[in-house]
Amino acid sequence: MANNKLKPADSYYTDIGPIACWRPTHKPSNSGYVTIKRNGVCIQLHRFVYEQYFGLIPEGMDLHHKCETRWCCNPYHLTPVTNAENTRLGQSAKLSVTQALDIRVRAQAGNNCVAIAKEYGISSTHVYYIRDNRKWATI
Repeated sequence: MANNKLKPADSYYTDIGPIACWRPTHKPSNSGYVTIKRNGVCIQLHRFVYEQYFGLIPEGMDLHHKCETRWCCNPYHLTPVTNAENTRLGQSAKLSVTQALDIRVRAQAGNNCVAIAKEYGISSTHVYYIRDNRKWATI
């Protein structure tokens, strides 16, 4: 029997088109993901939204955020991959310590983060996270 008290799917995020990251209405956890409760079960918002748009995620598959922004729930930024592939695709794995340090120094000095991102083949969000010590915080 359907629970008529469930919020509609689109009440959890702001849909601003297929290109930009969709900002959730809930605060991300310390891991960066947003969790919601549906029918008494906690689920990650990006997985829920993906399934609303494209159907079930194949069993055993992760969803890779092509935008590298964990809180993003834009289903067009998500693609099913194996866990190993998701790990390999993570942007932190694309950079050496020297590269991450260079990015931080340049971004903190006021260089254009979008230009730095293009140079390294990563998202501008990832550059901001490095600049602000949210990624590569130990260097």
